[in-house]
Amino acid sequence: MAKVGEKELYDIFTEMGIDWETHEHPAVFHVSEGDELGVVFPGLNLKNLYIREKKKDDRYLVVMDEHKRLDFKGLRDITGWKKPTFGDETELEEYMGVYPGGVTAFGVINDVNNVITVVLGEDIVQADDDTMINLHPFRNTATTSIKKKDFMRYLERTGNRIVEEK
Repeated sequence: MAKVGEKELYDIFTEMGIDWETHEHPAVFHVSEGDELGVVFPGLNLKNLYIREKKKDDRYLVVMDEHKRLDFKGLRDITGWKKPTFGDETELEEYMGVYPGGVTAFGVINDVNNVITVVLGEDIVQADDDTMINLHPFRNTATTSIKKKDFMRYLERTGNRIVEEK
């Protein structure tokens, strides 16, 4: 089965009745680069961290505010992980159809066996339904904005387990 990419993502949005806007910008690999370039959009600007649990072979995509630090201890309570590590480039391509620097929650649509659990940071969980969510559309030279309520519908469509940080 062919992987969903940016064009197919927009086709899915259209099919689901989701309005979106994509902003082109220079490549951004780290939050600090985006800040320096002024790549900040209204709403929640998010980062996505692909994490593996070594012993259980579980996989997580942590989606959180781009300026927050990952709280491994707090997320341990949510996920039960013992020895988390960042996933590698091969797994990113295999499960999500993305590459380092272009990791996006939109990519879980490619996880056809639903092995990845999506962990949503508290800023997302607590945001109003009409808050804009800003993520890369499979590449780090653009940011796509959709409403939180539409982002949640999209995630539900993927069939992946969703865990919310509170």
